[in-house]
Amino acid sequence: MTSHFFESSPLIVDVQRQQSDVATVASLRKRALVKAWGSMFVGAAACAGAGVGLGIWHESSVFHTPNYTYGYTERTFFGLLAFTALSAMAFTWLYSGVRSLVALCPRSIGANFLLVLLSAGTIGTGILGGAVWGKPTLKCFAVFCVNADIYQPDPNGSPTGVGWLAVVGIAALIALSSIGLSILHRVSLNAVARACGNRGDNFEYGSTSIPSSSQTALHLLLSTLLFAFFGGFGLVTLYLPDTFQTFGADGIAANAMVEATDNIALCYNNSSQYTCPEVSTATFSTTNWRWSTNLVLRLYPSNVMFYLYLLTLVAFVALVRCNRRGRLFLKKQVAGGFSRGEALLAVWTLAMVSLFFFYWIHDHNFNFGFLTLTKPEYWARSCGQLAVVLLSLLFFPASRHSVLHAIIGSSWEASLWAHRVLGYGVLAATFAHMVCWYRFYDINGTFPQDVFHLPMTTPIDDDNFTIALSTLAAWTLFLCMGVFALAPIRRKFFELFYYLHLFAAYLTIPAVLWHATSGWEYLIPGLTVWFMDRMLRLSRSSRPVELIDASVHADCVTELRFRVSGMKASPGQYVFVNIPELSLFEWHPFTLSTGNNNDDAFTVHIRDMGAGTWTGRLLQLVKAGGGHSLTLSVDGPCGQPLRAEEFKKIILIAGGIGITPCASIYAHLKSRDDISASLVWALRESDVAQAFVHHFARNSVKGVGASNVKIFLTSGGGGMSAHAASALTTVDGPVLSEEVQSYRARPSITKEIEAAAGGIHPDDVLVFACGPETLMAEAAVAARQLGAHFHKETFLL
Repeated sequence: MTSHFFESSPLIVDVQRQQSDVATVASLRKRALVKAWGSMFVGAAACAGAGVGLGIWHESSVFHTPNYTYGYTERTFFGLLAFTALSAMAFTWLYSGVRSLVALCPRSIGANFLLVLLSAGTIGTGILGGAVWGKPTLKCFAVFCVNADIYQPDPNGSPTGVGWLAVVGIAALIALSSIGLSILHRVSLNAVARACGNRGDNFEYGSTSIPSSSQTALHLLLSTLLFAFFGGFGLVTLYLPDTFQTFGADGIAANAMVEATDNIALCYNNSSQYTCPEVSTATFSTTNWRWSTNLVLRLYPSNVMFYLYLLTLVAFVALVRCNRRGRLFLKKQVAGGFSRGEALLAVWTLAMVSLFFFYWIHDHNFNFGFLTLTKPEYWARSCGQLAVVLLSLLFFPASRHSVLHAIIGSSWEASLWAHRVLGYGVLAATFAHMVCWYRFYDINGTFPQDVFHLPMTTPIDDDNFTIALSTLAAWTLFLCMGVFALAPIRRKFFELFYYLHLFAAYLTIPAVLWHATSGWEYLIPGLTVWFMDRMLRLSRSSRPVELIDASVHADCVTELRFRVSGMKASPGQYVFVNIPELSLFEWHPFTLSTGNNNDDAFTVHIRDMGAGTWTGRLLQLVKAGGGHSLTLSVDGPCGQPLRAEEFKKIILIAGGIGITPCASIYAHLKSRDDISASLVWALRESDVAQAFVHHFARNSVKGVGASNVKIFLTSGGGGMSAHAASALTTVDGPVLSEEVQSYRARPSITKEIEAAAGGIHPDDVLVFACGPETLMAEAAVAARQLGAHFHKETFLL
């Protein structure tokens, strides 16, 4: 009896369960630590492979024999391939492993020492590369090498590869030093945060924390800085060499003196002083802007088009968005679910790209060969330039925290459609580029052997080692960014898609810079914005995170409450969450559902998406009681803050788990007396409603503004619980009981929006929707019919 009693005692069972849960989390943490060390080992091996590849590539005669062209062998080519493919991925694996190790063991001296060591090694490698290989160009910082009397060529001749190595050295110095300093800066901030504690005032409320005048001033400052960068870099492209093999100081100085002319005989007979960029029938032609005898800016039409596009875009949007009327004008919805700003941007981009391609296909004189070039070669080269400019443009919407998003007022998730369109444009232009070259090979009798042959046999390409590398990069693009980017594959295997996407980008970027003449002139602006975004994400994702609470509601929603050192967010923004115990490399986006809480904590509600999924495994782990021991890493916040002060009425339309941003915004608006809010929440499953009972109880306060909540429980699934309908109206404490109305019916979104708007002028009304696409589409139509402003949150990536 006694033995039986103790075996079945709830107290003993609970203790045994807690011990089992702790053991489960401990075993998961051990696995995560093993994976972290494995990631570091793979990264170190990849670093070694990249170094060996660079050494083998350096054996090529192009780096040792003066005036030698591009000679290469199979061995040196595969050295270049190893260096190109492994360099960036090596750091990704190394940093991911070290970051996870520090997150799992935040107070471990050894783990933090590894992070400092990685930072020092990265900085040291960058400085070494710049000092050894970049020295010939860095002695005048490249852009100032414009005096041919000072920077003269070696009378004995110099290897062509000196320019290539100079570019590698400069790129290493800029990129690796920036990465290393960013890591070192974060290490120091984390040390201070852990010494002082992570607690702080984390949650800010948009314009209530930053005055409107200050937001406008910051907006203008960012616009000015970006305008200066685009303008300055655009000027540099007008006199620097278009290919990297002449990027030595003497090559830059000589190129800065070259003038454009339409005299064919002059540029043919004296190509070192004159160039003929266009054909005789050109619509657009290059003009000279002489600054001095040593510096002539050649105003290439393609460069002028591209940088004028960027400069006018930044200037126009910056000026228009300085006031409320301008901001609302750009955000106003038009046909097709696009805003006016998006429509204008699409038209302006299409106009630039069309003129850009017209110049290359109709006007440009490729290699002074307009009399001898065949049509396939002309089309191949023109499509290649088109692919490069589209590749540059797609980096802008791909940046999560881009300064361009802050200026335009867009966000990463809302701009992904543009990234996809530009991405498939790159694939189409690249495919056309390759097909036209294959036709050219066929005309010359070298097809199909020259599709991939080392070395090539086509006369004009037999010394070009970049073509084989670019061919491999192109086919990698088609697979990783074409096939795996298709919605069914992307959403089912997102992490596989993401890291293949990243690998393809890391391989393609240097391949394009090696291969495409003039390619760097268009690729660098977009690449720079994307690189700065990666630096910011690298720093933000390494902040100390304190997990306060983990709980499961209604057996389907996991709630995580946490503090992040130094993070500030506004209602409606979201974060990316990583839990090493579940996956070392998976980062999942979740909207912050935090409201007016009093403990400086952030909250996310995570819906279980099924057994075996990341969200499903998290729910089971937290449900078993092991959630409190989990390790969190957080990157964010992402998304543009809502400017609530620009409206008198905000109508929130939520569907299912889409309540998360709406709950946060509604709780915030309840604390204001100058804005009224209405929340319409449509649910098919009662358990989601029950999951938010405690959240509303903890975060909602009574406000002066007239506000109300309507909950519609629609039939479906396993039927609806009557308890869920009244759950939000019966919680004790300062909750929403007086303003909640619940219905067992499907809502008419149009009628609800019209009723909520009341007699308020449509220009002062914002409809904010988050949920299934059908719900958001209905809300968009209703808002447009009413004449109100509309904003939707992206539900699926």
